[in-house]
Amino acid sequence: MMAVGAVLFGATQLMPQLLQENFGYTATLAGLALMPGGFASMTSKLAAGQVSRFVQPRYMLAGEG
Repeated sequence: MMAVGAVLFGATQLMPQLLQENFGYTATLAGLALMPGGFASMTSKLAAGQVSRFVQPRYMLAGEG
């Protein structure tokens, strides 16, 4: 889990820097480029919260790996 967290954190920190320095994006455009990932994360977390009422979280985690 720590490795997954490090990868996700690194991607969140390094992607805007890459877009701004190498591709010439402004800070606003770099943020807008990351926005779909934020919406997908929010939607999946809401869905997991609803499903956890019916399925134990350990079974959801087992299906993740």
